[in-house]
Amino acid sequence: ADGRVSLDIHAPRVEIAPDDLDRLFTPLAPCPPAGCLSLACAKRIAEAHGGEMEARSGPGLGVKFTCSFPMA
Repeated sequence: ADGRVSLDIHAPRVEIAPDDLDRLFTPLAPCPPAGCLSLACAKRIAEAHGGEMEARSGPGLGVKFTCSFPMA
């Protein structure tokens, strides 16, 4: 949509408070589940190529990651 390609990844059983979502993209931050360094690297790679990566969470939703890039 809008000249962008998006990839959504949904982790339905992972519960993270919405206020803690930014920590997921902070390298070496203490955050459950493990993987903050990987997510921080993925976000940095996306941004280096004009993309974006974000996470959303809500009760019963789990965590949803969206990575989007401009179409080539």
